[in-house]
Amino acid sequence: MLEFILQFAFWYGLFLLMKKYMTVKMEHKLEKQNELIKKINDETHIIKSEHHGDIEYWFDSHNDTFLAQGKTLQELIEHCRSRFPDHSFFLVKDDHIVCKVSGPDWNPVDVNFPLPRT
Repeated sequence: MLEFILQFAFWYGLFLLMKKYMTVKMEHKLEKQNELIKKINDETHIIKSEHHGDIEYWFDSHNDTFLAQGKTLQELIEHCRSRFPDHSFFLVKDDHIVCKVSGPDWNPVDVNFPLPRT
């Protein structure tokens, strides 16, 4: 009977040790995943565009941060390129992403993709 109790205690202790190891490993993995999601969210901008006169202003639609201003699309792209060299920008009109701009070439790419619902 004593042998059974010792074996049970050994295997139960081993089980608890493995459970703790897997919990710590999973928490570390989730922490890394959340860091990556935050980095992607910080470097991706969905543009809200406003026109005042002949000047267009770009704002980040998530937090209304000013991104750039200019009279032409190329001027706006150059401002974004100089301020945010590693970021991606998506221009939205009527709940559709219509244009993507990002490095390394910074040429606008026409897309017609519905904006994901949050």
